[in-house]
Amino acid sequence: MCCKYSYDRRHILTGGTDGVVRKYESRTTNLEREFVDHDIENDPNPVTAIIINPSRESPHFIATYVKGYVKLWHTKSGECLRTINENRQILNATHHPTSPKFLTMGDDGQLYLYDVETGQRERTFFDSYAPDRVEGHRSRVFAAKFNPKSVNEFISGGWDDTVQFWDIRKSQSCRYLSGAHVCGEGLDIDQKGEQV
Repeated sequence: MCCKYSYDRRHILTGGTDGVVRKYESRTTNLEREFVDHDIENDPNPVTAIIINPSRESPHFIATYVKGYVKLWHTKSGECLRTINENRQILNATHHPTSPKFLTMGDDGQLYLYDVETGQRERTFFDSYAPDRVEGHRSRVFAAKFNPKSVNEFISGGWDDTVQFWDIRKSQSCRYLSGAHVCGEGLDIDQKGEQV
């Protein structure tokens, strides 16, 4: 379902339909570890995203699952350090490039901002459903990307044919582009923060 290189590119992490995250050595492709706990053993469900902390020193990664689990895994021990249950289908997630924060995206059109260290949800981003304005998503959200030149800005896209522009200090979007039907990790912002 998903795969990511580790920060140092020495490992590849894959997420399967069985809910197991597997860590492989990237040069030899030898399996080094499987990440699975009682939740996944008792109720296997697909891994929808693996997000690697951009900090070189970080010993963990985050995995999200179809049935709403957000799990913080210790990379070396294989222990699940924290589980959050969102009670929705999670479709993707992304890490903030400089702060210990991450976003999850779901089938309800909402995005959740979490603090990695505490596991607390800091903000929910959603459409106001005002009849004369579009201020968020109205369908599944599959992609989000933080602006590398702003600690507060990110974009998101999904099935509602919009790319929304957000500021993490506000629950509704600031502006949007229409016409982009996003079904996967199909958004990016250049390093200058000028082009989407």
